Amino acid sequence: MENPLNNQLKITFVEQESNKQLLKNNQEELKYLQKYFEYLTLSNYENTLTKDSNIWSFEW
Repeated sequence: MENPLNNQLKITFVEQESNKQLLKNNQEELKYLQKYFEYLTLSNYENTLTKDSNIWSFEW
């Protein structure tokens, strides 16, 4: 099912030494957040959690 409003959500973290543990914890939280948004939109979007240098991005 396509999203009629063509909405996209992107969450980005900049990894620093001081927040590496926080980022690690947030990866699990992002998985739950992704499932919640899939439920809200009744869709199965492809989603990614990627890391480019020190920037993590999660979008669907």
